[in-house]
Amino acid sequence: MTILFLGIATNAGPLCAQRAPQEAASGAQAELVAPSKHEPFLLYAHKQALYLLPSNAASFSRTAYASHCSQVGARCEGSRKPDIWQTSTPYFLEEYSSLQSSGSIARFLSKTNVRPLILVLLLVAGLTTLILYRVVPCPPGPVIFARPSASTDLPVVTPRSRLLSRPTKNFVQIRTKLNTATSASMPAVPGTLRQVSKVVQGTKQMEGAGTRICRTIGTPALRNLDPFLMLDELKCPADQASAGFPDHPHRGFETCSIMLSGEMEHYDSVGNHGIIGPGGVQWMTAGRGLVHSEMPHVKDGMMWGFQLWINLPAKDKMVKPRYQDYQANEIPSVSKDGATVRVMAGESLGTAGPIKLRNPGFLLDVKLQKGGHFVQPVAAEWTSFAYVCQGSGSLGSTHAQIEQTHVFGQGDYVEATTEAEEGMRFLLLAGRPIGEPIVQYGPFVMNTQQEIQQAFHDFQSGRLQSKDDNPWVE
Repeated sequence: MTILFLGIATNAGPLCAQRAPQEAASGAQAELVAPSKHEPFLLYAHKQALYLLPSNAASFSRTAYASHCSQVGARCEGSRKPDIWQTSTPYFLEEYSSLQSSGSIARFLSKTNVRPLILVLLLVAGLTTLILYRVVPCPPGPVIFARPSASTDLPVVTPRSRLLSRPTKNFVQIRTKLNTATSASMPAVPGTLRQVSKVVQGTKQMEGAGTRICRTIGTPALRNLDPFLMLDELKCPADQASAGFPDHPHRGFETCSIMLSGEMEHYDSVGNHGIIGPGGVQWMTAGRGLVHSEMPHVKDGMMWGFQLWINLPAKDKMVKPRYQDYQANEIPSVSKDGATVRVMAGESLGTAGPIKLRNPGFLLDVKLQKGGHFVQPVAAEWTSFAYVCQGSGSLGSTHAQIEQTHVFGQGDYVEATTEAEEGMRFLLLAGRPIGEPIVQYGPFVMNTQQEIQQAFHDFQSGRLQSKDDNPWVE
């Protein structure tokens, strides 16, 4: 682009300029002539260079004439001295003390103060920028991650504020195109970190035929956490758990038994049988009812595992019972940033678990080594909590330690870190709330008192579980 300015040369002060590097290298002797006082001149910008001409040279072919000048102060072809002075814009920096003040315009402004001209140029540039900001719609800027980390692509996102913005049709179109273009190439980014809203310390109690467990959900401190009804941890030497959990009924919900060490054997009243080994899991849909037992299958070593109760919506409370048993080698494991995640149900780090859920959610077994970092997106409307079973660390900004359930508040993802030498291990669960009345009496969970009474009647009459139901098929 070519820009032409008209100015007045005045002998108000010294010239601030600097020769182009190529001039100094070549040793060319520039013969520059300063203009007469108050002599008009033209400042001509072309291809990143400035040219100064006397006003009566306006009829010259400036582009053609400038092509004869190979450097600052160089003579043009022919005998006449150049009437044009050329320099690149960055070189108005250093004063030339050797400039003399004789002749007309081939020596430039040895006694001229160019600062007013520069101020005018800056003012014009500023006004032009302001006009462009006001006229041209500004698309939204890139996102800023509030907590950048090499461990995850999933940090807090805050949109960058724009200097000037006006709601226009063009702006909406630009924003739509930008979102469409970036959504396919960028990974899903969570929005708000879920902080811990409640911490429940586990309480020890006896269950079954005299086995000590640690319970957090299903206590006066946390009666239930829709859709979750109960969470127990069993951790003791096998000989102290030998009494186990003899025959007992269930109706109206699901149970999940997870073994980290030891083995648990289960039977039901119509002969179905299975063993959950170390690292194994059983997801049992009680549905319309069954009667079963869960007994330790080893006599030495540690028995370490969990049992979780999950509610069913009214429409599913009387479905056919179903067993989903998976051993350790059938549960996928994925590692990233010092975290190892066993995905039992739902999805994490791009890996899906084998358990099929009636109610959307996930079930994860997470192990963090020292310095590890783990982030898990959670649907905004889901309930989510973590139970710490080993070591210590942080869930969000809350310190976490063993035998604690940490209930997460609202948000889009949860985050866990640890600097403990032993690391931290925890179960991370989430599920969509059902939002229906809960009427629970022992092993029966229904929506009304009448349904509870019917469950007792069916159990006492031997009709709770049908021998025609095959719980191994969907």
